[in-house]
Amino acid sequence: MEIQENLMKLEQEKQQLHNELIRYKNYDPTNVEQLENECQKARTAIERWTDNVFQLRTWSKNRFQLDLSEVDKGFGIPNNFDYYNDDE
Repeated sequence: MEIQENLMKLEQEKQQLHNELIRYKNYDPTNVEQLENECQKARTAIERWTDNVFQLRTWSKNRFQLDLSEVDKGFGIPNNFDYYNDDE
């Protein structure tokens, strides 16, 4: 009986440690590095698409002899459209 009780206690402790390990998995250096890499890819994509929008604005302005505010209004580009800034 004592062995069985000890086994049950050890199983409970194992489960608690397993749950704790899962809680800290987000802080695993491998996971953190992967997340940083994914964030960098997202930033690069944001910059690329922002560049594309500015190129489209400039091309439209020159091609159709329009003011940039008219181009922005036509494409639904907000007044505060700009490059992403991590500091904000």
